[in-house]
Amino acid sequence: MANTAGITLNEAIAASDAELRPAFTFADLFENDPEFKARRDKTERLNELKRRDLLQRRGSVKAVFDPTPWELLLRSAVETFSLLMPFTDPSGTDRLYTAILDGEICSDLTKGTELARKAIRYAFSWPETLADAFCEIKRWYALNWERSLFAKYGWWENAEVEIRKSMIEQMLNSEPVRSWEDLQARFDWNHFKWSSQWLDSSEHERDEPFIDRLNDDFRILRQLHSARPTSRRRRPLVAEQGDLFSP
Repeated sequence: MANTAGITLNEAIAASDAELRPAFTFADLFENDPEFKARRDKTERLNELKRRDLLQRRGSVKAVFDPTPWELLLRSAVETFSLLMPFTDPSGTDRLYTAILDGEICSDLTKGTELARKAIRYAFSWPETLADAFCEIKRWYALNWERSLFAKYGWWENAEVEIRKSMIEQMLNSEPVRSWEDLQARFDWNHFKWSSQWLDSSEHERDEPFIDRLNDDFRILRQLHSARPTSRRRRPLVAEQGDLFSP
């Protein structure tokens, strides 16, 4: 057939491939989009600045991935019923990750058995307030963001860490408040979750008018409560002027 058309076999194959090849792919659509390229370049520039700053503070990529005291306590708490497997982190350091936890194969969907969750909860002090819980979850997120700067496809923490994080998040989402500070922490957590979606949240407008209304109402009520004068019980007349029946 190629001879009949007056072309070589290789030319016929190339022409056939060209006909089967799509005009453009999904990746081409983004690669050729100026806005996408500009955002990608901006992201990489910001990430490079963050990497430099992090290396100045930590000293090396290895130090970024060295386990924190919290991680060591969590690993120790689950070690007797977990299976560890070797891997090499982005710094080239050989480490161990939790592959199986109390019989469960670990993945990003692992919720943890009752035994695992109890050990993880008591591995170190549990937050007493929602404000404490919010402080802890921010530290876990920050650690993951730092490590993800050096991991091409993002960084997944060990199962015991992910389970601890999910337990803290559940506390922030559902535990009843016991103070104004607790309610403030819940509002802060809600905003933190939203802003964490973006490299620069200032470039995005939050379209949640109901939540914004609740935030404003909370600030109003708290200001009114703090401005209210403290009531002082009046002392009995006898206490103020002495015993009227005393000699």
